[in-house]
Amino acid sequence: MEELWQTIVRMLPFLLAGMVVPSWTKYVILLLATDRPRLNASAFVVGNAAFRFLLGFVSLYVFQINYVEEQTSSPPGGEAAWLIVPGLLLIGLAVYLFRRKPAVETDELPGWLTRFSSINPWVAFAGGFIMVALPGVQYVYFLGGVGVIANAGLDAVTSFLLLIAFIFCLELMLLTPIVIFAATGERGAAMMKKAKVWIGKHESQVIGVVIFFFGAFLLVLGIRSYMGAG
Repeated sequence: MEELWQTIVRMLPFLLAGMVVPSWTKYVILLLATDRPRLNASAFVVGNAAFRFLLGFVSLYVFQINYVEEQTSSPPGGEAAWLIVPGLLLIGLAVYLFRRKPAVETDELPGWLTRFSSINPWVAFAGGFIMVALPGVQYVYFLGGVGVIANAGLDAVTSFLLLIAFIFCLELMLLTPIVIFAATGERGAAMMKKAKVWIGKHESQVIGVVIFFFGAFLLVLGIRSYMGAG
């Protein structure tokens, strides 16, 4: 049990980095304005989770990824360099995103939605699947979390359940608008509209804040590693 809790603690940075995804959340909110709001929005989230499950399952049980902790060779500065340099780069990227001017408010649907007069659940599912499959930072935090599971030495069943729990937690922000919409009815629809406008306008700033904390976490780990090595 102690080993399981230690694994969960090591996964937390990757989980926190992946839970806040304003762009995909905006698409969920947009789907809540279609003819079949709950079904379409839920299908999008399921598609998103389906790719993550496929990637995680293949990584753990087919390719059997393993992140070796002890390296035979180290870069200049040792292990700390692998943490400090990415941390500083992420913080720099976060500052750049946070300083970007907010986007112009718009109610236009994204391109993949505007091509259909009435979105059906299969299209929404495909959209969620494809968006998370496209190249992006989501691979960094997701495979980082899966790597922690692979390196923990847990049995196959526990690793599988931990993968499912990891994916579910990553989907929480996408599920939140659906829950609010279902629980509050028309008032929830009005809230979703305001949230869509705000997220669309401040998307870069929200992403910047998330990246900043992730970069700061890596920087702190790198400094601790450097001081410990010294």
